[in-house]
Amino acid sequence: VVDGRTGIMPEDRTAFQVAKSTGLPMLVVVNKCDKTLEADQYLTDFYELGTDLLPAAFERDFHIDQIVEWILARLGDDEMRGREGFRLAIVGKPN
Repeated sequence: VVDGRTGIMPEDRTAFQVAKSTGLPMLVVVNKCDKTLEADQYLTDFYELGTDLLPAAFERDFHIDQIVEWILARLGDDEMRGREGFRLAIVGKPN
């Protein structure tokens, strides 16, 4: 989870490189996409990461459903979905 208002920061790049090294599916959620720009315009700074991006605004519940759908789509077949629990990491700095 990154801050769409501030753009990409050095610590975002560092966290991304660590997460990318796992080889696991990864989504970068660009939060705070709820003010002056169209939601997709907040993504511009983050395209350099070369991974899936989704704009969101957690305070307004904007695109939370798309984040959940992205996660569920990558869980795999029905056997995987039927298994109890899965591991999910959300990385970001608190406000």
